[in-house]
Amino acid sequence: MDNTTDISFEGTTTILFLYFLKLAKQVLARVKKRQKAASQRNTTTELNDLLEVYVLVAASLEAFINDFCQHKIDEIKWTGEKAYWLRGLEEIIDQRVEIKLKWRLVPQLLWQKAFDESQPPWQDFNVLIYLRNWLLHYKMEYLPPGKVPRPLGHIKRLLSSELQYTKEPYTLTEALKRSETLIDRICNLEMAQWAFNTGVKMIEQFLEFADQESRDNYAWLLQGFGITLIADDKRSKRKAP
Repeated sequence: MDNTTDISFEGTTTILFLYFLKLAKQVLARVKKRQKAASQRNTTTELNDLLEVYVLVAASLEAFINDFCQHKIDEIKWTGEKAYWLRGLEEIIDQRVEIKLKWRLVPQLLWQKAFDESQPPWQDFNVLIYLRNWLLHYKMEYLPPGKVPRPLGHIKRLLSSELQYTKEPYTLTEALKRSETLIDRICNLEMAQWAFNTGVKMIEQFLEFADQESRDNYAWLLQGFGITLIADDKRSKRKAP
């Protein structure tokens, strides 16, 4: 017997993006704890769990933009008012529209605002989506020793030399040089925290463009789920007395 008609999605879509972010944050906390225990025992710890973070954060950003559009569509249809952007939003939430295009078009349609694509967080968002796509559509690449894989080279070109996550002269580009293997270069806490923070910053800047009611509603949801930027551990320790 097919019971799918009994499934209700009411109230689910609004917080789906928050669940993805919360899951990513839990992965980071789990890996931090394991890494700390390993360092105390003078052993190594596997970090491959961090691959989940890139996929979860990207999924959260797609869920957020789709949900926001749907709410705006439902809102205008409920009031019976006319809006020039209605047809545009209906086309944007189509799954065939690429995620970066959705984030580019929605603030332009609704508020005539746009991200500065030469600066963070959009610049980071661009790298994150490239990385997510590469992981989900992975292709084996055989290379001679010392040759940088094409995806890694592309990520390094996209990353700004000014993208620092500590006060020390240390950037994500440097993090990508620390290991001989591609997965190890990606699976480090600094990069995973950067990915999580990129997701949060994209949502925060989008809400800066938005109307006051939307800002208040989503700020309340983010606060309720405990979704905030993750501070750098080294920076926190430097601030301690």
